[in-house]
Amino acid sequence: MMKRTWAVVMGLLLFAGTAHAQSNDADAEHGRWHGTLSLGNIFDGNINHEVNPVRSYGIVPAGEIVFESSSDPAFVWGYELAANSFTGTDEWDRISHSMYAIWSHRIGKRVRLESGAVASWKGSSDDRELANEFGVSQRLAYRLSQSNRLVVSGAYRYKEYPDDPATSGPSPYVTAKFDHRFGNDQRLSAGYKYQRRLSTAERDRYRRSAYTVAYSMPLLMSTDRLAIEAEYRPQRYERLIKVESGGRELRVDRRFLAGAVYERPINERAAARWFAGVETRDSNDPDKRFLAPSFGVTISYRVR
Repeated sequence: MMKRTWAVVMGLLLFAGTAHAQSNDADAEHGRWHGTLSLGNIFDGNINHEVNPVRSYGIVPAGEIVFESSSDPAFVWGYELAANSFTGTDEWDRISHSMYAIWSHRIGKRVRLESGAVASWKGSSDDRELANEFGVSQRLAYRLSQSNRLVVSGAYRYKEYPDDPATSGPSPYVTAKFDHRFGNDQRLSAGYKYQRRLSTAERDRYRRSAYTVAYSMPLLMSTDRLAIEAEYRPQRYERLIKVESGGRELRVDRRFLAGAVYERPINERAAARWFAGVETRDSNDPDKRFLAPSFGVTISYRVR
């Protein structure tokens, strides 16, 4: 896997030079291209999310190329290539590709619509995902006042697991979020998400809700940012399991996630991103309980 990782690194360096040339040649009136190279270092205290934890260190070099239009309606297209390599297990070692497109349009002074599409193969540099995913989404942001916004969105996604086809299936969701902006560039938001998992096999079908609270602010300077987030996810499956009392019940999980991210520019093109978090899952299936702390740092360099 390390040979493939370094091959991707060399490819990303070549891609960076190409992106830089495209950016210089682009006509500003028609949009521009830019690229970003990044290197992530991650420690995961329970990478497999199991009762008996497997501790792992990971390295994730990645590169992204993005096109942005310069007018409204706005159009953004991006593609990312990443090599994910971890110790302790080879289950999460993979080359991932992800591609997205977003079209946004303002309606009057208060409403903005965003239509999006995404396709990924074995996740991205930011997740722990082995599925191929394809989806479309619609987002509406409504400005209630100068400091308050309401955002609603919905998406239809299809997740494909080549190694376990019975797990594949649609996974649609809807969300709503209230966002409040304070002085000094502070933000507080609260949101709700409802999601279905409609896998071919009954064992993986579920309904899930997610309740999220997030707060962010500049910390030491106007250009850095600290973000703190907490999320609670109750999840109810459609299959019966044997429980500790000896009977049979529908499987019910309860996850709690908390984390903090600090981002700080190094210079005009480079930035550092530190993160730390913890995820826990309680369940009436004892084999599904886990505790997973993680932390790491990512250095990124923007090619113009």
